[in-house]
Amino acid sequence: MQVDEFKLKGEYRAQLSTRVRSDNLELQATAAHQVETSVGKVEAALQSKLAKTQELAQGLEQALAAVNHELAGLSRSQQRLSNMASHLRQKAGINKSRQQVRCDRPAREQTCDEVTRTLMKQQDILGSLLDRLQHGLMLVTADMDKLNSCRQQLTRDLKDKAAALKVDELVLGVKQDPSTTTAATTIMKSGADVARSAAAGASKASSSGKYSHNWEQQTSTLVQEAHHLAAGAGRLRKAIKQLLQEAQDSIHAIAHQLDASMATKLQATELLKEELNVQLNKVQDEHSRAAYQRDQLAQELTGKNGSATTARSPLQHPRCSSSRRNSR
Repeated sequence: MQVDEFKLKGEYRAQLSTRVRSDNLELQATAAHQVETSVGKVEAALQSKLAKTQELAQGLEQALAAVNHELAGLSRSQQRLSNMASHLRQKAGINKSRQQVRCDRPAREQTCDEVTRTLMKQQDILGSLLDRLQHGLMLVTADMDKLNSCRQQLTRDLKDKAAALKVDELVLGVKQDPSTTTAATTIMKSGADVARSAAAGASKASSSGKYSHNWEQQTSTLVQEAHHLAAGAGRLRKAIKQLLQEAQDSIHAIAHQLDASMATKLQATELLKEELNVQLNKVQDEHSRAAYQRDQLAQELTGKNGSATTARSPLQHPRCSSSRRNSR
């Protein structure tokens, strides 16, 4: 009886050991399958993340190129505005000098003629253009500051995207070593629930295309803002170009008008001068003839006065003549 009982216990233990080994192998196979499934889901999520990150990086590169292009254009516009402002200041200085020089004219010539009015008009136009150019410079400087700030943010974000791509590619490149399958399977048992949770989250993110954090939204917003700033800078450059053209046309127009008025004034003054010379010559001739006639009349009057004096001499002493005759 004891021998049979002992045999029964041995057979039971053998069966139990076999069952435990079978259950253990089944558990290992299940865990390995779950891990493989989880790894596949994680790889799919990484692939999706890599694709989205690359898409965002391309968007950042395009936005950065647009910002750099507009910055270069605004820099050229800023230089042109500065050059035009310097040119206008020079013109304003010439205008002021001309007005000061014209103030040295004789008092009878101090009149508000067409040249004076044109000089004053030119002064007003130059002042107005300078104010508009200064305002344009202020707008260009403000937009350049915004674009520079945006460029820094784009550069930092693009650098982060490049680092994230490198890390995700390294993670995606990590493969399981078959020689360590048994040990890894044992270790993965305790982390099976964590792996399943991570895989579930990755699968949800991959299927929906959305992530729990706002890295995608921040980059998209930054790219939109960059394109918005670039579009605004493009419109500003067009406005600056139009302003510079208007300034150039105004300068030429008022300069031509001033030259025409000064030429007309010089011609009119020259004609008046010639007319005055003619009139002066006539007056001088009349003066010479009048002086000659005056001298002639004076001589005739002197002669006549002498004759009259001689004729009056006997009549002035009649009694003296009678006395002389009586004494005889």
